[in-house]
Amino acid sequence: MKKWQKKWRWKPGLYNGMREMKDQRIITLLPERVAKVGYRYYIIKNKFCEPCKLKKICQDKLVENRIYEVVKKIKRDAHDQLYCILVNETVVPVQIKMAYIKVNLLTRRAKEGVNTRYENIDCNNYNCKFRNECFPIGLRDKDKIMVIKVYGTIPCPLRFQLSASLVLPLL
Repeated sequence: MKKWQKKWRWKPGLYNGMREMKDQRIITLLPERVAKVGYRYYIIKNKFCEPCKLKKICQDKLVENRIYEVVKKIKRDAHDQLYCILVNETVVPVQIKMAYIKVNLLTRRAKEGVNTRYENIDCNNYNCKFRNECFPIGLRDKDKIMVIKVYGTIPCPLRFQLSASLVLPLL
């Protein structure tokens, strides 16, 4: 085997870009009362934000219908106050990342470190205790996801073969 072949040989498990994808961070603005490390929120873009001068920082970098998590609060001087007219509060810059989502995947797709597509389960059992994990907020049908961890199988009342998994939505 030649030197260049050793250097570019594929390694099983996590691929090289996985670390970069997991740690992709964005700077945005949040109201001061909720800008705490670990705070998770669901983004819906608002038409009232169109004329705002803060829109480029606040919303343009974010993907609608996704869940984000605050990683770090960025310190600013007290005299540099930014004000949002929509929420009628002072906003502060924070560093965020896409949040991990707990979801029940079909067992054939639930393999750690694999990129796959999320498939909605054809389920009509609305009283199931696993319903929230089978249809999680922040994921839509056919979304690309990266499976981070697989916890084990779920006893589905309709006999679907499901595994509880932790996933990261990919853009």
